[in-house]
Amino acid sequence: RALRAGEQGPFADALARELDAIESRLRDGRPVVLGLVGDAPDPFALHQVVVFGIDRRGPLAATLAVYDPNAPGQTRTITTAPGARPGTTALSTTMRTGRGPTGRAHVSTRAGHLSHVFVVDV
Repeated sequence: RALRAGEQGPFADALARELDAIESRLRDGRPVVLGLVGDAPDPFALHQVVVFGIDRRGPLAATLAVYDPNAPGQTRTITTAPGARPGTTALSTTMRTGRGPTGRAHVSTRAGHLSHVFVVDV
């Protein structure tokens, strides 16, 4: 199941349902694995994190506290919010994304940007 940024119509409803599921799993004491996809041209520039907390502010608005194996001991976040246009969503993160010193993109070509977040059922 994917949470897509910037999509119209049913994707906003899907995002709300997935946030409900994440919130429910966390309430049951079960962490949630997320797969992150950006707009990097490298198909292997993907990343996974573990959600251990959620601050829900509305059906489409939440901040997920995540463990990022690239930053042990630091809490990172993924934020979802209604987009600028009705029926759209926005995804952002405090994790390192964007082009590094070598010019290679890590997850996304833009800093703090995510295109998709996949909830991984384990």
